[in-house]
Amino acid sequence: MTLSALSGSALGGLTLGLAYTFGMVFPLFVMALAWDRYRLGERQWLRAKPLRIRVAGRVLATNTINLGVAVAFAAMGGFVIWLAGSAQMTGGPGFQVAIGKGLERVFTRIEAWVDPVPEPVLGVAVLALAAVFVVATLRDRGASSGDGPDEPDELEGSCHGTAPTSTTAPAATHHH
Repeated sequence: MTLSALSGSALGGLTLGLAYTFGMVFPLFVMALAWDRYRLGERQWLRAKPLRIRVAGRVLATNTINLGVAVAFAAMGGFVIWLAGSAQMTGGPGFQVAIGKGLERVFTRIEAWVDPVPEPVLGVAVLALAAVFVVATLRDRGASSGDGPDEPDELEGSCHGTAPTSTTAPAATHHH
């Protein structure tokens, strides 16, 4: 992002900043599209199940998804700590170097292929690609605005769902 400030113009800095940001969130767009397309949230094994863990006499209420994410982050942190203490700190292990070299070959070919295209055209192309992903991600979200039969009021089994309402209390009216 610092390079955006060093750009020759405000427009160039904005374009570079947007391209950088899009590059960072591109994998998230792909994952969101795959999640919706293959209806992964409806798979039983991917649903968050409540979990209570006793730690030092206290009860930690969480769910299986949060626990899995915590384990993954701990593993990544352990890998970074191991890498920092190894002699390969700047080079990485063999598999990581091989992946990096493979990606370098792919992107060198892409760079050679787009070299004749002027940079403003490439910038517009990156913004257009970002727009396509934003539209594809939000495409079906605006179609349903009410509490229809296919749209539950609560996110059951989700870490962000609301607490279940009492069955004896009258139904509350929800305004979206």
